[in-house]
Amino acid sequence: MTKEQKEKLITLAKNKCKISWKKEETDNQITGIVEDAIPVILHLLGIREVDEIDLVEPGQTRGLFLEYCLYRWSNQANEFTVNYRREILTQRHRYEVKYGKEETEELQ
Repeated sequence: MTKEQKEKLITLAKNKCKISWKKEETDNQITGIVEDAIPVILHLLGIREVDEIDLVEPGQTRGLFLEYCLYRWSNQANEFTVNYRREILTQRHRYEVKYGKEETEELQ
């Protein structure tokens, strides 16, 4: 993930968390949340690093990423998987199908 992509995610996370003030402590907290959220969401959704760009592009994957950031900001990360189980499984299935199709094409 490029620095620009990470900065975009940080800005999107701030907007999701309704952070409109500029304070170094808050910026550090959100940056840490985003950096920690990236591998968590990649793992939950079964995304390979090559597709981590999906976190930046509009869509359900980015929406789940931002919701996770909001839950972390609110100190409720343990509730995220409970409340978004169906959406997580739907996206995970999407990536499993995508990667399965790619592997099948490689074998042919």
